[in-house]
Amino acid sequence: MMVEKTQDRYQKLGFKCGLEFHQELETGKLFCPCSSALTEGAETRAVVRKLRAVAGELGEVDPAAQYEMFRDREFHYHLYEGEACLVELDEEPPHQINPRAFHVGLVVARMFGLKVPDELFVMRKSVVDGSNTSGFQRTCQIGIQTEGSVLETTKVPVRIESLFIEEEAAKIDNKRSKGRTRHFSLSRLSIPLVELGTCPDIVDPEHAREVAETIGLMLRATGAMKRGIGTIRQDVNISIFGGARIEVKGWQDLRSLSKLVENETTRQESLLKLMDELKAAGLDKIPGDVLDVTETFANVKTKFLAKLIKDGGRVVATRLPGFDGRLKKEVCTGRTLGRELADYAVAVGVGGIIHSDEDLKKYGLVKEFSTLRSSLSASESDLVLIAAGPDVVARKAVDAVVERARYLLVGIPEETRAPNYDDATTSYARPLPGAKRMYPETDLPPLAVTELMLQEAEDDLPETPVQRKKRYLGIGLSDDLAGQLIRSRHMFLFDKAVERFDINPTVAASILTTIVVEVRRKDGVDTDEIDEDGFMELFDMLAEGKLAKEAIPRALVCLAKGEPIEVENVSGGELDTIVDRIFTEKAGIIEAKGERAFAPLMGLAMKEVRGKVDGKLVAQAIRQRLQAALKG
Repeated sequence: MMVEKTQDRYQKLGFKCGLEFHQELETGKLFCPCSSALTEGAETRAVVRKLRAVAGELGEVDPAAQYEMFRDREFHYHLYEGEACLVELDEEPPHQINPRAFHVGLVVARMFGLKVPDELFVMRKSVVDGSNTSGFQRTCQIGIQTEGSVLETTKVPVRIESLFIEEEAAKIDNKRSKGRTRHFSLSRLSIPLVELGTCPDIVDPEHAREVAETIGLMLRATGAMKRGIGTIRQDVNISIFGGARIEVKGWQDLRSLSKLVENETTRQESLLKLMDELKAAGLDKIPGDVLDVTETFANVKTKFLAKLIKDGGRVVATRLPGFDGRLKKEVCTGRTLGRELADYAVAVGVGGIIHSDEDLKKYGLVKEFSTLRSSLSASESDLVLIAAGPDVVARKAVDAVVERARYLLVGIPEETRAPNYDDATTSYARPLPGAKRMYPETDLPPLAVTELMLQEAEDDLPETPVQRKKRYLGIGLSDDLAGQLIRSRHMFLFDKAVERFDINPTVAASILTTIVVEVRRKDGVDTDEIDEDGFMELFDMLAEGKLAKEAIPRALVCLAKGEPIEVENVSGGELDTIVDRIFTEKAGIIEAKGERAFAPLMGLAMKEVRGKVDGKLVAQAIRQRLQAALKG
């Protein structure tokens, strides 16, 4: 019933949602022979660049690129040995596309029923935010929507729209970046990734999570995908009736994806309600008078403002008529309208805004804002705000806030927003890019797709998650354990282990799913550090009887620390000796409890031999000894 109500709500809102998946490939770099291991060992070189927007194939400049150029940032690029070369620096033409990465792309296209064109063209996509040294990203569409490119889900079918193979962006170094300077590592630049886009068929937030998980599992089934934080990201496109398409860029947390979609939908719904309220109040325009009010703050005690003014910065103010009290209202959980408007000032280059809906006492600015009201001829129903920074930046920051406030009378602007992982909300990032930013790559010829290429892709089609789970159930895994395994990073390792060693599949699956998690939590070691060879050594010892099941957690701790597995097995004779001693020392328990003495005796024995001998053997020895003792 609750699910139906949720779907009804989103249907009434005119909710539309589509996803774009960006999944890195474990194939080496896309246009050069450099490693994609991201070890970032010795730094070999650093260069400094500034980028500018250029006209695309249609002769027009993309608004997102123009916006980034306006920020006037300086980019520092760092190269690490074996992981970047002249291609990443845009000082050498790109090599032919990585054949392994291209093959994986064809496999993915066939998995999702997409049509692969006979001839493919690499394109340049303008990107001047510093994430690429050249000012563009190379991309190539290899999959086109057909009637059969549909993902079946528990709610409604979701159409798959397109598939691209493209180069990953450089990785920003936030610790080094400061002010208008941005630092990037080129180790990630040009790692291949597939970009898979859906049509806006998703019906509600939980459906978005289901679609994301299903597509993620299907991509992982190829065995060619990178794993780890940042290797798979989703761009989430959301709109409702009366609104506009919003692109939330680069979401990584599948568990809270539904919360992100819910919050973004609520934000848009709240902004549209606010538009109606403002119109009902008779507000039809916002003048946007901007004043330099630095002198008003000349003797301010607030430290950051005093320092900024001392360093030559300016304080700029404006008023928003009829906005008093509105900026402290939430547009979605944990996010106020004030924060919403402040994002536009931050994007220009200031730290934020201060406004009259805030507690001005905490800033020590009550007197100054009282003076501002007079200077701006602001009434009690008006809101007063300031931004501070270098002269031009401060003015543009206030202008950006005013423009966004004016748009509140119109609706919701199309834009790209950045995710906030602490509360699953979004913040303004930049205008939404368009088709104007695309133009052909001049350094690479068209790529012909042969029948042999397509046949090799067909031959490499992997099991679907449904097929794999069915196979796991068939070898004795429980439904829960099979479900965990197909979501695990160790899925392929499990297949190798049960094929190579004579071990119980349930034990192997438990080690690779639940036990590694328990060890990580209880012992504080990173079990992700255990490589395939380590696990294979453990499985080999289990199969040979050299390691008791009870010793598995300790063995995993050793492997995670890079240490040899410690084996302290107890022989059958040693176990008999230990059991005999316990029975002698605890004869009173046996006399008092009879058969019920098994549990305390078992506990005493396991306290001594846990991790050194199979618990079943201990239980067998205790039962035999107890039966003999009771018979007298």
